[in-house]
Amino acid sequence: MRQNIVLILTTGIILTAVLAIVYAPIIALVIALMGMSVIALILVKGWWRRAYVGTLLAMAIGASHIDALSRLGDLAKAGAVGLLVLATFLTTRDQEASWQNLSHRVTLWMLWTVASLAGISLLWSEARATSVTQTAIFIAFVYVLHRVSTTRWQNTSVLAKDIGTAYWTSTSLLAVGGLLAAGGFPGAISEFSGRYQGIFTNPNLLGLIAAITLVLGIGWALHKRSPMIWVSLIIPASQVILSESRTSMIAAAVAIIWVTISGSVVRTIVAVFTALTVTVFIQAFRIDLWGESLDRFTAMEGGDLFNARTTGWEYVFTYVGENPLGVGWAATTDALAAFNAAGIGPGLSSIHNSYLQLIYELGWLGLVPALFVLALFIHVAFARNTLGIQTGLIATAIAGAIIHFAESTMFGVGQPYPYLFWFAIVAAIVSFDSPIRPTISAEDVAIQHGQP
Repeated sequence: MRQNIVLILTTGIILTAVLAIVYAPIIALVIALMGMSVIALILVKGWWRRAYVGTLLAMAIGASHIDALSRLGDLAKAGAVGLLVLATFLTTRDQEASWQNLSHRVTLWMLWTVASLAGISLLWSEARATSVTQTAIFIAFVYVLHRVSTTRWQNTSVLAKDIGTAYWTSTSLLAVGGLLAAGGFPGAISEFSGRYQGIFTNPNLLGLIAAITLVLGIGWALHKRSPMIWVSLIIPASQVILSESRTSMIAAAVAIIWVTISGSVVRTIVAVFTALTVTVFIQAFRIDLWGESLDRFTAMEGGDLFNARTTGWEYVFTYVGENPLGVGWAATTDALAAFNAAGIGPGLSSIHNSYLQLIYELGWLGLVPALFVLALFIHVAFARNTLGIQTGLIATAIAGAIIHFAESTMFGVGQPYPYLFWFAIVAAIVSFDSPIRPTISAEDVAIQHGQP
């Protein structure tokens, strides 16, 4: 029955999209994404996992450069987070909570501390309405992480499948964006820079989401031992390259190298052999794999190699030196716009550094969580378990730690990145002492017996 429903929906979506492409490309895209959402929700097992997929899709739509999608996303994001919280409560309320280890407990309390500081900062926020909304969403976000990690993820098979679902959802979104760019869809390639951005607002956002998806996918492929998953990695890998995001390319490369050399000797030999084989193939057929992507590593955009980011970094310490409480949680964009308009800002729209943004928004108190999360990522990077999906979780911590030095995305809960990154980080910590093996979960058994 489920397969028949999917077949009917798929056929209808394709026919409708073909007609819409001729007359209204944006309508075609909306139909395609809505259709993908319906199919995903039918195929995904379990109500919590469906709510999680819905949240990732809503966040991606809300972070789109396409006005028709972003307006829809503004409403969808709030609804999706609410449904995720509700699904988390209903599916875990009868389960006994348990901390897996000390790192698990400390990490969650650190996130609750950040949420508390965010709430306190509402008293002096430069953009109170934005701060109130984003604080509420962040509290919901931490609640879900807390409850899921202390109940649902006690079953490591469920944990692995949740991460695998996140990988497939993100990969599907990247594939849609890649097809739009290849087909010349308006805005899929940035008019400003000529770089791929898919459905997202800018190429850097595409790059960092693709980088995290890629390293998560490597872990999922090792876990499932499926050739199809290895082949699917072409999608996020290509989007990292085509986005021309230097930060994302470096982060993905360093993460992959790290988990390769820290793994088994066999893994290292296989990786080296594969790299040499691909290199020989590229040279033999003279394939231009990188295009102009590597040219940006020497580009002096904004006057320096860091694209004027150092100006924003210096400004943070100047501002907090004069205003030790910061601008308020999630108020960076509004505050910079106001300060720039008044002629007292750095002339930038972003700090381009997640650690410094914590300090800019929470004042000197933000230094504590900024240093903690950096130490946390290093802690995960040196975890003992480097088998299967845990390889991808560790690689995610490494890639994210690097990304956060150049992008202000770590706690931006209005777009998909945190829902990939932090779920992976907490999953890594939960599974420190529990090697994850491919098994049939109790949830899957329940679903097979007709339970939701």
